[in-house]
Amino acid sequence: MYNNEEQALEVSALRSIYCKDGEMTDSRGQNYWRISLHLDVTPGPENNDVCCEPVISHASVQFTLPEDYPELSPPAVEVKCSDLDKNAVDTITKTLSERARELQGEMMLLDLACLAKELIEKELRESAHMQRLRCAGDMAKGESIAVKSDSNNENPFHALASDYNGSETSQNKPSGQVLGSNCANTVTSLLHLDHMRSKSSYTKLIKKWAYELSLVGRLIFCQRLILILLQGDSKDVKEYIVRNRTSNVDVDSRGRSCKERMLSVLCEVPTRLEQQLEDFAVVECLPEELTDFFKSRHLEEIYSNHVRPLMPGKGATRP
Repeated sequence: MYNNEEQALEVSALRSIYCKDGEMTDSRGQNYWRISLHLDVTPGPENNDVCCEPVISHASVQFTLPEDYPELSPPAVEVKCSDLDKNAVDTITKTLSERARELQGEMMLLDLACLAKELIEKELRESAHMQRLRCAGDMAKGESIAVKSDSNNENPFHALASDYNGSETSQNKPSGQVLGSNCANTVTSLLHLDHMRSKSSYTKLIKKWAYELSLVGRLIFCQRLILILLQGDSKDVKEYIVRNRTSNVDVDSRGRSCKERMLSVLCEVPTRLEQQLEDFAVVECLPEELTDFFKSRHLEEIYSNHVRPLMPGKGATRP
């Protein structure tokens, strides 16, 4: 069995994102490392079809890393989804394999996982659309026959359709997320950034994503320490982490746009009612002010276990 430190770091980062029970499994052989991600994909309603209940499909994507990944060889990719036919799955697998070859030489598993989810959802939407077209065609034929046979009578479907359209409008207005309205899925996640070279643009992106994902929290600058404290629905926090790791967010030493490779997830815990924040804000503070903030929000355990060991001069290592 081999030991590839670069692969180990990438798999560890992937595991911090796909951290729920059963979401990620891996096994190692003599000259390979196999990672399987189990995805719950929700294609969402097509266009303005908001009356449709969200349908969750189960899919998986498997990456087999050869010993010389990522320098010389891309991973082998396998996709499974019981709600798609073989042709659709083969198309997705081919697209992912081509993308893997394009990214050869750099870490790519998270990029490929996100792309796999997008492609599967796209194929599911197209499949559902074709099914609706077939159903609509069959319904039109049936209505045509009914109209001809009852041409001298009032069409009883008119009132029914009118009533349905009216109730649809009143019952399906989208509502914004309110933190605390459903505490069951609300989590507090603490992230650590090693550095920011382009502080202004990076900060704007973080605030933008927090707003788009209905997350509250703090972007904290304390001397050389940079922390991102997020609260919100577990799936939205995970989406934030994916965006932060897969988008160009900063610049490298040559001034070129680059992705964040040094974002670490320190912890993710359920949020208690007394711990909830009201907004997202950017703060610059002194060490004692940082301590006071975590205490005032009843987050002392997070501070003790994950923040204090990172503070300059503490000389401690993270537990």
